[in-house]
Amino acid sequence: MVEHQLPKLRVVGSNPICRSFFIPDNDLSMKTIGLIGGTGWASSFEYYRLINEGVNQKLGGLNYARCILYSLNYADVDAFNKHDDVEGLYLLVEDVSRKLIASGAEGIALCANTMHQFAHRLQKI
Repeated sequence: MVEHQLPKLRVVGSNPICRSFFIPDNDLSMKTIGLIGGTGWASSFEYYRLINEGVNQKLGGLNYARCILYSLNYADVDAFNKHDDVEGLYLLVEDVSRKLIASGAEGIALCANTMHQFAHRLQKI
């Protein structure tokens, strides 16, 4: 298995939804974001909508986010939760993060508040 390190995206701008798509200094190009959703399709949809609206508001015209969505099967997430298996759930999210990076994502967005508990750990892999 090829190991992929998650990129460290620095943030700029004032909109907390879309600001991580841009790198400061001389590179203001749009990056491809990997979205991890599926802990409820409604929250995944809302993140997708807000990200695209934010990018369009910032860049205008026909510009929208470059993104790859990986939707988890919530039954898998629920099974980890029912067994209080936080580490198992983290390993699932880490595996999905690596798959998104291998698919071309240059950063990861966790499309559910409950998954943000893993954000700090994911930055270290």
